[in-house]
Amino acid sequence: MSSPTAPLTSPENLEKGHASVNVNQKRETLKLRGWPLLLLSFQALAGAPSKEDVIGGISAIVWALTLLPLLKYVFISLEFGTGEGT
Repeated sequence: MSSPTAPLTSPENLEKGHASVNVNQKRETLKLRGWPLLLLSFQALAGAPSKEDVIGGISAIVWALTLLPLLKYVFISLEFGTGEGT
């Protein structure tokens, strides 16, 4: 059994395949982290968003923050179907 402080590239861990699993996990993590950077680079090539796009994004956030608690109140607090509060 390998010691807890043994490096992943030690002969004991290489025989068990631990190092290859760690390398594969790092590779997959980099793939997941790379997509947002790629999308940001495409956004940078497209130029700055227009004023209408910014206002539309802020509006969508405000509507979401307004409607979600309202729907929660209507469907949960009012016990849908009875119209009575708890």
